[in-house]
This record gives sequence, structure tokens and C-alpha cells, in this order.
Amino acid sequence: MRVETILAALAATCLATTAAAEPFTGTYQNGPVTMVMVSAKGEPAQGGAYWQGSTTAVSKSGATTKSTYTCVGWLTPGQATTNTAVCNAADNDTDKWSVQILCLVPDITDPSKPGTCWGAMIGTGGKYAGKTGQFVQYGTTVSGTSQGAWND
Repeated sequence: MRVETILAALAATCLATTAAAEPFTGTYQNGPVTMVMVSAKGEPAQGGAYWQGSTTAVSKSGATTKSTYTCVGWLTPGQATTNTAVCNAADNDTDKWSVQILCLVPDITDPSKPGTCWGAMIGTGGKYAGKTGQFVQYGTTVSGTSQGAWND
């Protein structure tokens, strides 16, 4: 299992947004991934990653929301998931939210194959303040799709 491959798969994580508390579907596009590897003598390599991207979500009513995000992620060896990340996102200067994402990568030998991630959304400002939500996504390290909902 190559650590770089798992970290690249972690970069497949995205963010899903919508202004309403109704279900949404979305797409994401990640930028380049910066990876950091650390290895102690006799220990397996551990790593983390940093990336930015954008997402577009369409609510059930047809409203479209575009957002940008910044993520940091890390490997979770020995856990039920292969990796996790925390991201901060914004639709604009005031409407902001954060997510925690967990991912399963079905084929770590080929990062071009899609993987599945899911996560929790926490509103941190503007129209999202005090809200929570959840989402699931499916895609590669470059792009993919998502669906979810903000809770009322």
C-alpha cells in the first residue's frame, strides 16, 4: 500500500453546499495536492495533504450555490477508513462552513478509480451559522459528485 496513493485518494474529498435545508446534488473540482511525508526509523511512513478546490451544488428546488474550499487531510492507518480530512469552505465573505470527511478507497493501486467519502457539515457563519448537515460523495482525486442536505 503506497502512502502517496492513499493521500492522493484523500484529495478526492470535496465539499457539498446548498443555501436551503433541502436535499442537494453537487459536483467538485480539486486543485493540485501538496503532500507531506514523515518517517521515523523502523516505523511506517505517515503523511498528510493540503489542497483547495471548488464545488457547485443544486438544491431540490433548483437553486445553485458555488463555493470554494481549503482542506487538510491525513492517513488513518489501522482504522476502518483509509483517511480523513477537515475543510473550511465559503460561498462568499460571510456564508461559511466546515466539514469533516472520512473516505474509503476501493482500489489504492489506481487513484484514477472513484472512491467514496462521507462527512458532516457544520455552519460557521452567515446563512449556515448554527446549522449541521451531512453528505456523501463519489469521485476521483480530480473531480466527482456529491449529495446531501443541511438539517433545519
